[in-house]
Order: sequence, then C-alpha cells, then structure tokens
Amino acid sequence: MCGIAVVMFIPLIYDIFFSNSQCVYVFSSSISLCLFLGTSVIFSSATNINSLTFSQKDAFLIVVCFWIVVSFCSAFPFYLYDGHKIDFMTALFESVSGITVTGATIYSDVESLPEAINLWRFMLHFIGGIGIITIAILVLPTLRVGGMQLFRTENSDKSEKLLPRISQVLAVFSLMCIAFIVYISFLLKMAGMSNFDAICHSISAIMTGGFSTKNNGIAYYDNRLIEFIVAVAMFFGGLTFMEIINCFKNGVKHFYKNQQIRGYIKLFFFSVLTVAFLYFIKNNNGISLKVFIGFVFQVASSITTTGYDLIASNVDSIAKGAAPCMKFLFIVLLAIGGCSGSTSSGIKIFRLQIIWGILKNHIKKQIKPNHVNTVEYYEQVVDGQVIVSVVSFLSLLAISFFVSTFLICLINQYDISVGLAATFSCIFNSGYPVEFLTSLQIPYSDMNGLTKLILMIDMLVGRLEFISVFVILSLKFWKK
Repeated sequence: MCGIAVVMFIPLIYDIFFSNSQCVYVFSSSISLCLFLGTSVIFSSATNINSLTFSQKDAFLIVVCFWIVVSFCSAFPFYLYDGHKIDFMTALFESVSGITVTGATIYSDVESLPEAINLWRFMLHFIGGIGIITIAILVLPTLRVGGMQLFRTENSDKSEKLLPRISQVLAVFSLMCIAFIVYISFLLKMAGMSNFDAICHSISAIMTGGFSTKNNGIAYYDNRLIEFIVAVAMFFGGLTFMEIINCFKNGVKHFYKNQQIRGYIKLFFFSVLTVAFLYFIKNNNGISLKVFIGFVFQVASSITTTGYDLIASNVDSIAKGAAPCMKFLFIVLLAIGGCSGSTSSGIKIFRLQIIWGILKNHIKKQIKPNHVNTVEYYEQVVDGQVIVSVVSFLSLLAISFFVSTFLICLINQYDISVGLAATFSCIFNSGYPVEFLTSLQIPYSDMNGLTKLILMIDMLVGRLEFISVFVILSLKFWKK
C-alpha cells in the first residue's frame, strides 16, 4: 500500500508541473489513504521483513492478496475524480483491468480524461506487468501452478527467502522495462506521436495491456509506422523476459534454442501468412503494405492478448469476405497467448506444446503398445505431476469460463453471446469490447455491479493462472 502511494506521486508531480493541476486533490487524497492503510498494517505487525519465512501455503495467500490489495488501493484516484463521477465498484473494475493488464475500460471517452488520470491508468499496466513477470519467474514455479515447475530456477527453488529475492528481481525487470519503454517512446515520438501519447502507448504495448489515450486506439493516428512499432513492442512483450536478458549474455542462437520461444515465433509468422493468404484468395487486388502491416499489428495484438481493437486497426474494413475467418483466427490466438514469463495471458505456448507431446505419445503407444515413449520438454522428461498440473489448469479454465458465462447471463438476462464475449475478454485478459464477438454493443460501464464483480474475478483468476485462486478457496487450505 505504501508502495502504491509512492508510485502515485508520479501522476501527482506530472499534474502539478506539466498539466493543469486538475487532479492534485485526487492524488494527494489517494496517497494519504494508501499511506494511512499501509502504515497501519506495518505498525500493527512490527516485524523485520527480511527475517520472515514463508511456507508454500503462505505463498499462495500472498500472491492472491497482493493483487486484491493493490487493485483496491489503485482504484482511489478513479473514484475520487469528479470529472467522471463513478461508484467504487466501477472504479475498482478499471483498476483491476489495469493491474491485470487486461485493458477493458469503463471510460467511453478516454480523450476527455485529464492526462494525470490517463497516466495513472498506464502506470497500473506498468505495476501489474512487473508484478506478473516477477511472480511468473519466482513464485508460480515453486507452487507448481499449471506446469510452471518446468521453469524452476535457482531463484525460485526456495520459498524461505521469498521477499528479498522478489525485491531484487523487481529491480532488475523494472530497469529493463523502463529502458524498453524509453526506446519505444522515442521511436513513437519520431513516428508522429506526442510525448505523452508515446510514453503511454509504449507502456501499454510492452506490458501487453491495451489501454489507449485515444478512443479509437492506434487507429486514431492512421500511421503505418506507428502501427509497426507498436506491433514489434507487443511481440517482444509476449516473449519470456528472462530469456531476453539471457539473450544479451548468451547470444541470439541460444535464445532461439528455447523450445517455447521457437513455437511462439513460428506461430506468429504462420498466423500472419495465414491471414494474408485468406485476404489474397478473397481479393484479387494483391496485398498493399498498409493491409499487411494491419495484419501484423492485429496478430501481435491477439497472440499477446494486448487487445487493441480489431475494428480500430481497420482489419474488418480491408478484409472484406475473409473477415469472419480472420476474426476466428484472432480469437484462437487470444486463447493461446504468448510465452510463460511474459505479461501476456492465455493458455501459453508451452502448455500446448506439452499437450501436443502427450497426444503424439499416446498415438505412438496405440501403434506400438510395448514401446516405451516419454514426453520431453526443455531437454527434460515431463513427469506425471507436470501433466496433472497442466490438465488441472485447462480444466479449471473451462469450469471458470462456463460458470462465469452462466452467471452473467442469469443475472442480466443477456443473450448468451454477450456472456461468452465478456467472459472471454476478461478471463484471457484481452480487454476487447463485447461487440468484438457479438453484434450487441454493451459497454462495460453499463453493466451492473454484480456483473462487474464477476468479470473482475475473471481477470484476477485468469491472471493468477486459476490454480492459485482455487487453492485458497478450498476448505482444506484453511485447516491447520
């Protein structure tokens, strides 16, 4: 909470020195609230943090509570801002969407928001993105969540010294992401964006969040160079950040040896070529550079679950008869997602590779029953625990998806397509509007409080890989 208060000083200082000081009260009040809550917790449990030890059970609880507490505190500026008066549940929805890098927004006109409020929306992407990467590298492998134990490293082998190692990794990834943001911001500035828009969109692209300072997203600029730069930034956001660091030490050849990264790169280029082919067979005029960059942009947005709007990038208007097939492909890519250890959501490339290996192994077993076959991944044999963990992840994903869809339709009497679209967008952290999957236009801001709560749970459950949340919901977890 105190950490969130410190970060809030950034939009506060920006508002005082670079804007019209419209939000000084909003952020000063939010900072005071966060500091009060944070110091109250600190003084009520005066313990040396570095001396604390955590069991695996504690780690599950810490991971879930971190996202809930940060989301709650981050909602204060949205709630206190009078320009767009909203209730706290709606403010919390915007906060959860930002911190889980989902990108679904309750603001119908983001261009009317003060720059300080908009900056805070993107700061949430940054905070959430760094937190996601850190937890994916240090915590989830130790907790054996969804097959993540395959990526256990020296940094994630022990849970006794959890907090000191988290602070170290946070510092490293924060510096790396800031360097990327500065570089991409410079390129976007050179391509025609304003300084403020360049910084905000570079954060959104690298953290695969999807928020924009414009109502029409990137399409507002109608600039092929900007689309390409953002597409490249999103593509790198879907890669494993630890492997990007290792690439600087070990070279590109070692980087490409990573089985998951190879799969991600192949899927990306295969998808771009598939979309281009679908367009080509439906249109006899060839493919212009504008159209091709639009395809690259949309594939990057989909596979990284960034969620920049399909319509906003003009794909529907240029795709003509091939648009339904393309949209289906983009939906599949949204479900697949990027690499583990990235800020993208979805099922993740490595899980599909493991499932594919299991299926091939099963087919071989049917042909040669006496032949011993093993599933290998990352040059190690995939044991039964990993397989069970992956299957459990997929099972909980399916259960969560159908339960959420049913509850949304039950509460609102919506058409089933609305429930499916809203759940899909939030549980895979893509942030697409409901009209992406259905012809009905129902903004998130128009949904009632209970529906927003269900969708917020979807965002958190999807971001925390399902198992982390379901574990603490079980009665056995709370028994001594």
